[in-house]
Amino acid sequence: MKRLQQISIMIFLLLIAAGRSMAQSATIVVTRNLSFGSITATTTLAYNSANAAAFEVQFPNYTQTASLTLTFILPANLTDDAGNNLPISFAYNSAAYHVNVNSTYGATTFNPSTGLSGNLGQTAHDDYFWIGATVTPPRNYVASDYSGEIVVNVDVTVGTQHYTSSQTIEVTATLQGNVSLSATGSLNFGIIVAGTTPPVLSALAGGAPQISATGVRNNRSTVSYSTTVILGDGSGNSLTFTPSLYGSGTNNQAGAQPVTSGSVLRPGNRINVYYFWLGGSLSAVPVGQASGNYTGNFVITVVR
Repeated sequence: MKRLQQISIMIFLLLIAAGRSMAQSATIVVTRNLSFGSITATTTLAYNSANAAAFEVQFPNYTQTASLTLTFILPANLTDDAGNNLPISFAYNSAAYHVNVNSTYGATTFNPSTGLSGNLGQTAHDDYFWIGATVTPPRNYVASDYSGEIVVNVDVTVGTQHYTSSQTIEVTATLQGNVSLSATGSLNFGIIVAGTTPPVLSALAGGAPQISATGVRNNRSTVSYSTTVILGDGSGNSLTFTPSLYGSGTNNQAGAQPVTSGSVLRPGNRINVYYFWLGGSLSAVPVGQASGNYTGNFVITVVR
């Protein structure tokens, strides 16, 4: 009887598709977001401003002419956490680009609303883009932090191949509002005898003038005030008043704390009201100080 021996042979096949190559992808690199900073009125950022958005479209060498199509999804409004809107718009010259040159000088402007399309030549390209915009606070605006985004879409075609890429640019703006200040009472040292040192009037004493600031922003609003006040009698004679200001996020004079000029306010309440009480002292009155009624104004400023 014959034995049958079998041998298995593995066969490998390497198949190469003729005339085809992998398309290399484009890359969008955002180098700067669009930031309006703190504003109080309609504000336009030109494409060549320091706070305009900036991004690059990068793709590798090609021996064929490359063409690029750039489109944007643009916001109509920036919004805050409560859903309030800050309208934003784009003009015919809000954006610009430069081929191979990272400089806005000599850049070509275009309208981001209509996008951009054109041939880019046969060499490697890092194409540079800048985009600005205009925000227009409505009449009844709400002071807040607003944000939105611009979506950039790019489609590059090389010969019969094309590839796409997408990236997001952040847009931010802080809309400042007005702070309403109101004051009750006045600070009266009464009758002072020349040659004496007047008593100190405490900001925590009953009857101390109160100042209310409505519309302050927690941890962001600042207060500044006159650190010395000149009291005059209208005839060229004067005395120097040094204020002592105390404040609290609640209408509680006894719990108020000293507030220095330049302090950041922390009302810690929903209606964002901060309360101040004013006291202070006069310098020693010289023996020869002219008699009369001496008055002056204490000025306080709260910036939202």
